[in-house]
Amino acid sequence: MLFLWVALGGALGAAARHLVTVVAVALWGEAFPWGTLLCNLVGSTAIGWLAASLEHESAKAFWMIGVLGGFTTFSAFSLQTFRLMEQDAFGLAALYALLSFVLCLGGVALGLVLGRA
Repeated sequence: MLFLWVALGGALGAAARHLVTVVAVALWGEAFPWGTLLCNLVGSTAIGWLAASLEHESAKAFWMIGVLGGFTTFSAFSLQTFRLMEQDAFGLAALYALLSFVLCLGGVALGLVLGRA
C-alpha cells in the first residue's frame, strides 16, 4: 500500500514542480533555473519540517518520498546531509555533499556523451 501512496504523491509533486517552473520562466525568463532553485528551497524546508513532524509511515511515504521526491531534486540529499551533521559526522557530511556534487555532475556529463553518440 505504501507504494501507491508514493506513486500518488510523486505524480502530484512532479506536476507541482512543472507548474512552478512554468510560472518562474514566465516571470523571470530562462537565463537562470529559478524554478528549480525555488522548488529545491521549498522542498528542502518542507522535508525538514515533515521529518520532525510526521509519525505515520504512510504519511511519510506520501509526503516525503512521493510529493517532495517528485517536487524537488534536492530535498532528500539535504535531509541526509543534515542528519549526518546532527550526528557530528561533519567529515561524512562533507564527503557526501562533495561526492554527490562531483559524481552527479559527472553522471550528467557521461549521460550526455552516451546519449549524443
